[in-house]
Amino acid sequence: MEICETFQEEANSVAFHPSGYHIVVGFTDRIRMMNVFSEKKLSTIKEIPIKSCREIQFSNGGHLFACTNNDVIQVYNFYTGENLPTMIFNEHESKVR
Repeated sequence: MEICETFQEEANSVAFHPSGYHIVVGFTDRIRMMNVFSEKKLSTIKEIPIKSCREIQFSNGGHLFACTNNDVIQVYNFYTGENLPTMIFNEHESKVR
């Protein structure tokens, strides 16, 4: 193990970027996009206010990631942090797993 970091709140979900240099962590009140090998610690790049994200998944190329909040899937551009209105999918009848 090279890096170990603790947070005040509990992490609900974690996804590693395909390159291995970035992670996205879902907490109870937000999602944090972080660099992994920045000065031997995790450094936050951006925070997105999505509550209770239980699932996060990167695309194969790593340019997009999807996160769920109950029955809604939102897809973000990893490099810009943008979430276009056409990338919000909220027609699910039950929780997304």
